Formats: sequence, C-alpha cells, structure tokens
Amino acid sequence: MSTSTTTIDSMLTRRTLLSRLRDVDDGRSWREFFETYWRFIFSVARRTGMREADCEELVQDVMLGVAKEMPDFRYDPAKGSFRGWLMRIVHRRIADFWRRGVAQRRATVSLDDQPTYAEPAVEDFEKTWDEEWRKQMLDAALRRVSAKAGLKQCMIFEMAVLRGASVAEIKAALGVGLPLIYVAKHRIGKLVKAELARIEREG
Repeated sequence: MSTSTTTIDSMLTRRTLLSRLRDVDDGRSWREFFETYWRFIFSVARRTGMREADCEELVQDVMLGVAKEMPDFRYDPAKGSFRGWLMRIVHRRIADFWRRGVAQRRATVSLDDQPTYAEPAVEDFEKTWDEEWRKQMLDAALRRVSAKAGLKQCMIFEMAVLRGASVAEIKAALGVGLPLIYVAKHRIGKLVKAELARIEREG
C-alpha cells in the first residue's frame, strides 16, 4: 500500500480546499494542494513518456497554471468536475512540452530528418488520467478501510487481489493461514467497494 506525505484522503476534501485556493496568498492551502496532487500529476506525465526531470518541471508549470486560473474557478459539479478541469490544464501543459521539444529539435536537424510530432490524443490521455485517478481513489479507500479492519487484512487483500500473489506467497510473507486469507479477501473487498462508492459520492 503506497504512502505519501499528505494522505490521499485530502483529495476527498477538495471542495473546501478549492475555496481557500482562490486566495493566492494562502500559502498553507497551496502547500496542501501541492502535497496532495503533485505525485498524481507526476505519474500521469511520466506515463506519457516524459523524463523524471521534465515531469518535475511540468508539475511546477501546472501549479502555476492552476494559480492563474483559480481566481475565476467556481466549483459547480453541474458544469463539470474538478477532476475534468484539472485534467484539461495538465493535458495542455503536456502538449505544450512536446511542442516545445519538437520545435527545439527542428531548429537543430536537417530538413530531411525532421521529427514527426504527434500531440497526445485526448482519448488516450483521458484513459491514462482515469487509470491514475482510480489508483489514487483505491489507495484512499484502502487507507480508510485499514483504519477499521486492520493493516494485516488489508495487506492480504492487496497482495492477493491487487498484486495477484499466490496463497503460498502470502502465507510466507505475512505468516497467516489459509482461512484468514480467504476471509480477508472477501471482507476487505466488500469494505473497499463500499468506500469507493462513498468516495464517488463525496467527490
């Protein structure tokens, strides 16, 4: 189960956080926003083929873009989700990155060796974005469930269901018997499903 400096559960309180971000001088809220989202944005960018150093730069660029647009942002689920709004900002910044890179290469190579630029397709990017978002939401659900059901059962669930580990591997790694493995898979699975549904309602 992954961990972070700021729990991913912070993503589930974004309505309150977003209202505070409209004050660009609210340093505490902006730090919270950065700590909550930077790993997610970094992971999405990395999956588009960007190098780690470029991903780090992109995260900063996205934060500046959010700060620029935030004063005019109004959280209204009827007009679109925050997730979709943030996705559009990140996609624009990633597309700009690749355009700049291609432009720089074109200035240094011959006309016969011009690179072909293909902007990240919106459909492909949305798929990547949604996959990474689901990972974050699953992590949040597991963190919530582990506080209720206990860490060991959640570890069994993660190994068995998310990693596809065999019963023998789980028994060797965690020192648990077969009955507990089956109970944990069933029990934690139901709890995680319920938490994911609750997260969707909250978001």
